[in-house]
Formats: sequence, structure tokens, C-alpha cells
Amino acid sequence: MTLRTHPRGSDSVLQDLWQSKAWRLFPFLLVYITGVTLLVPFVPTLMTNYFASNRAGRALHCEDYPRDKGPVECDDAHGDVVLWSSWTSFASNAVVSVLLLPMLGHWSDLHGRRPFFLLALALAFIPLGVVLMHIMTDFPLKWYYLVQVLTSSVSSITPALSFLADLLAPQHRAAAFGLIMAAFSLGVFIGPAVGAQMTPESAALAAIGTVIVCLAYVAVALPESVTPEAKEQARQRLAEARAARATAAGSAPGSGVAGGSGGVFAGSGRALKILMRSSLFKKLTVCMMLSGTVSEGIQDLLIQYLQLKMAFGVKDQAKIFMTFGACGLLVQSFVLRSLLAWFGEQRVLCLGIGANLVQMVVLALATAKWQAFGAIALGSLGSVSFPTISSIKANNAQEHEQGSVQGALYGARALASGVGPLLFAALFKAFTSSESKLPYFPGAPFILGATLMLAALAVAATIPANAGGSAGAVRQLSWRRLNTFRSVPTDDPMPGLGGREGDQEGAGLQRGLLAERPASAASTYEEESRGAAKGAGEGGESWGEGKQGEQQEGRNGSVDKSRSEL
Repeated sequence: MTLRTHPRGSDSVLQDLWQSKAWRLFPFLLVYITGVTLLVPFVPTLMTNYFASNRAGRALHCEDYPRDKGPVECDDAHGDVVLWSSWTSFASNAVVSVLLLPMLGHWSDLHGRRPFFLLALALAFIPLGVVLMHIMTDFPLKWYYLVQVLTSSVSSITPALSFLADLLAPQHRAAAFGLIMAAFSLGVFIGPAVGAQMTPESAALAAIGTVIVCLAYVAVALPESVTPEAKEQARQRLAEARAARATAAGSAPGSGVAGGSGGVFAGSGRALKILMRSSLFKKLTVCMMLSGTVSEGIQDLLIQYLQLKMAFGVKDQAKIFMTFGACGLLVQSFVLRSLLAWFGEQRVLCLGIGANLVQMVVLALATAKWQAFGAIALGSLGSVSFPTISSIKANNAQEHEQGSVQGALYGARALASGVGPLLFAALFKAFTSSESKLPYFPGAPFILGATLMLAALAVAATIPANAGGSAGAVRQLSWRRLNTFRSVPTDDPMPGLGGREGDQEGAGLQRGLLAERPASAASTYEEESRGAAKGAGEGGESWGEGKQGEQQEGRNGSVDKSRSEL
């Protein structure tokens, strides 16, 4: 079963989700995340004990020792865990994911989203099985890191974002992407809370059972979101790209790399072109990569840092993830939509980055557990950054390339997420190891994180306020008040962003306005756009930077007409 493309004109994101049947994605995400996080409270302690035992040559349970009174092997084991985690993140994110994620996104445009959900679920069995074998038979836990490189190369996030982009109207995508994060947050809240009441063995078995249930749900109940027409458009674009490459190489069409498919490296090249297609996309990519560097780098060492500095145990670790989940659920379910309505995507992005900046500073200087929990709660506001960036890019991309856009975006984040842990792990080990000559300061990575988030905030501040399709009710209200004092009416809601700059950087506003037109008008607009892309039409909107100057007059006319209809 294939669902229709997104309906136009729904007033509410919830109505849009219901009418398009996109809501079926959320039960799967909630159950899946709840299941796989049942083991979360136990894994950091298992890792610390494993490396400490290897160093000591005997079995050690570091959680049994009071703070600052345990063997030195326990202290050094924290650095070992962070180092292994960071190299795993580098291999899976900076190497495997960067090469595969853009290609997987492109393949999902060609073949649909559901096969990649099924593949991600099938791979999820492997690390869970490794942990279970370690608990039952002392199987080497290093294998957990090795299999993570394989399994993380296929993420369920990219097809989930593309699934919603296929089905929802542009003005609802940011809020819907936030609901994906809300489902993750709710699962992260429930899973560790339930898992902490279980034994490690029973938690591992329950996690494996949950993945089996999710696999059956996706196979039976989750429909395909990519229409046959969209698949055909993607195939045509691929055929044109192959022919162009073959012509440039002086060979017959279809003789490209990997049997004419373009190969993995060609997929990465396409992703790079998407990310670099305009000034707006470049700025969003920088924000995404800086945020990804910090978030992934800190994520790999946060638990070890809290174990080392504040003696966090299994119960405390469960509370950390419950705080992540509860605050993330609140932000993504309620706060994000209100913020978007009032301030627009660009200001919400700045707010999220700013919250992460403050979180880094507080964690670096924290001396008590309540301070750490407060910083984690505040940092949950930073989770608005990823869905906001995804929404802005989705609203400035063609409908049949949503998978490629989200794959390219997530691939860029994956590259940063691979480099970040290596950088932060080296810094953490340098300031905590008993063999280091540097002063003992485990908070050093968080100071670096604050510096990088400050740079991301500076870039985000230069993004046009209407880049995502809306500048928010606050800006609109200011515009209306300004117009009441003008003697000559104007239809420009963004003084200072008009003309060519406004069209290039704020194309999302035009799309947001056009999305509200009647279905017949929308259909006419789409036909005009396709004609303009071929160089034969006048007045259609150019989706990339190409044809910008050539189609300027026609685009301005379309915007004026849309505004008058509104």
C-alpha cells in the first residue's frame, strides 16, 4: 500500500498527520526506542567494569567502591570507555555513515522508505545480542563497539524524516519532525525507568523481544509513503545524471561506476552538491555540523564524566535518561510548536543553540548532582535545533528529492558526529588520566563544547528570519503594526530582505504562501515549476540557485498573486 502525497490546506499538524495516515509511524518509534533503551542504565557500568577488570587482571565492580577510594584501574577505565566509544563513533559516523547515508537516502527515493526501516531493525539485533552474551558468558564486550560500526550505518531517523516529508504539507514539517523527537524522548523516559527495575539479563531479553515486535509492525502495518510518480521522477533524474556523467566521460550512457548507479562516492558527491547549493544550505550545514560535533562528543563521555566526578551509579544513570526523555518530550510535544508559531524557524534555531551553550558551561563547572540534572534539563531545549534545520531544508527542496536532502543532511551531521567524539575523548583522557602531566580538569571538553556552540550561534544569527517559510507571529505582528503607519501599502513582510536577496535566501516564505493556495492553483504552480526547470516556462519558482536571475520576474509575480489570494 502506498500513501498519497501530503494534503494541502490542513489547519493543524495533527489533522495533517491523521488525514495522511502519517501517524502510523509514531507507535513504531515509541515502542522501538522504549525497548532498546531498557539496557541503557546498565551498559555504562558494564563497560567501566569490563575495562577496569582488563587493566587489573581480575574481576572488578567499580560501583562497589566509594568515590575517590576505588582502585586506579577504575579511574583510568573511564578514559578507556570514552576512547573506544569515540573511535566507534568516528568509524561509524565519519566513514561508514558519510558514505552510505546519502546513498541510502537516495535509494529510499527510488525504492521507498519501508525497506530501510526493516533493514535498520534487523541490524538492531546484533549489539543487543552481544550485550546479552557478555552478561551470560563473559563474551568480550569490545565486540559491542565493533558491531556498532555496522549497525549505525543504517539509521531509522533518515527514513522517518523522509516519510513525514513525503506526506505532510511544508508548513507542518518542523512541528512533525519535532514529534519524532518527542516519540524518541518519551521512549527514552520510559525505557530506562523500566529497565532499572529489571536485571541486566532480563532487560536484554526484553529489548530483543521489542525489536521483533517492531519488525512485524513495520512489515504489516506501516505503509509506503513514496508514490509511484515520485519514484519515477527520482529514476528519471538518476537516468539524466548518469547520461550527463557518461557524456562528460566520453562513454556510453549507463557505463558509470558500480554498473551505472553512480556508486557510493557518486552518492556522496550528490550530497555535497545538495549541501552547497545555496548560501542558506551552507549556513544550515555549518550549524548542523558544529551542533553534531558537540552533541555526539559530549554524549559519548557524559556518563563517564559523571561517574568519575560525582560517583553516578545505575540509578543515577537511569535518572539521567529519564530527564532527557521527560524534558525532551515536553520540548518537542508542546514547546517547539509554540516557539515556531511565535518566533519562526530561524529564531528557534538560535534559541536551541544558545541553550546548548549554557548547558556546556554549567556541566563544566558543576560540583553537585542537582547541578548536572539541571544542566541536562536545560540542554533539552537544544533538541529543537535538528528538527528546525531539517524543516528549513525540506521546505527549500523539491518534493521528489526529500530522501536525498535528509540523507545529505544526516550524512553531514554523521561526519561531525564522528570527528567530535575523537576530539572530546582525547581532551577528556588528557585531563583525567593518571599518566597525564596536565592538571586534573575533567570539565575541559565542555569548555570546548561551549566555544563551538558559540560559533554555531554566530552563524545561525546570519540566517534570514523567513528562511523556513515563516518569521513567526512576533515578526508578522511587528510588520502589520509598521504598515499601519505607512502612507503607501506594501506587500513585503521582511523589509531589508526584498528583491533578489529575499528571493534567494527566503524562498521558503514563497513556498509557505503557495502551499496555502487552492489545490488547482497548487497544481498549476507545480506545472509551471517543472516547465521553468526545463527552461521553457515563465513564472515558475526555481528550487535551486539555477535559473534564479532568469526567472526573477515570474517568481515575484507568483508571490504577489499568492499574497493577494491570501
